[in-house]
Amino acid sequence: MPAEKFVIARSLLNAIPAELLFAPGTTFGNPDSHDQGGMYIAIHRQNTIERFLIDHDNTADQSAAVIAYKQKVWDVLSQLR
Repeated sequence: MPAEKFVIARSLLNAIPAELLFAPGTTFGNPDSHDQGGMYIAIHRQNTIERFLIDHDNTADQSAAVIAYKQKVWDVLSQLR
């Protein structure tokens, strides 16, 4: 991947909501429970890998920060194509 694409993707690391950082292993919603897909995020931090699963559709247990971050991930992915 070209360096400029890496810079775009790296912006996601600086935008991770504290809510995710302090709740590793958390599942938000019911990702892929009815074939709607979901977002799997893994972050390598302080010698551990923290994983999150986030539902696309069911946002009842997602804060505004998590929803905004999820949208930022989609925006970055579209820029990397």
